Amino acid sequence: MSNVLARFIQISDLHILTADERRKRSKPVSGRDFDEPTTAFHVGSSPAVCSKLADFVNERTVGATVPTYVIVTGDLTNTGSEQELRLAEDYLNGKASFGDHPPIGLEGAEWRDLTVPGNHDAWGGHRWPSVGGGGLVPPTV
Repeated sequence: MSNVLARFIQISDLHILTADERRKRSKPVSGRDFDEPTTAFHVGSSPAVCSKLADFVNERTVGATVPTYVIVTGDLTNTGSEQELRLAEDYLNGKASFGDHPPIGLEGAEWRDLTVPGNHDAWGGHRWPSVGGGGLVPPTV
């Protein structure tokens, strides 16, 4: 019998980008072996890295024998646009579509009450909108 009562996994600074934003910001990075060139080394700028992170979390949450919670701290998005917030929510729900890649993301992770926005999620004066019932909404204070 395990003495573990609960498990917590923290993810921070995803900086999810839409495909258009990735293309707009793409520049070759010399000496790096990435599946696509990016201007920054953010998780959300690479579908391959997003997929690897999802695999890591899913291996620890799907079918876990103890309650496992995923704490997601900002920045979930890069610019805080509604499109990026929707993509971030899709990623957290296991159904993000990054262009030609099959849908990826977290599967079954408890994250809704454990998500805190960062400065990029409110970049340019955007509010932290609700993008769906019980989705990425501002915390009540």
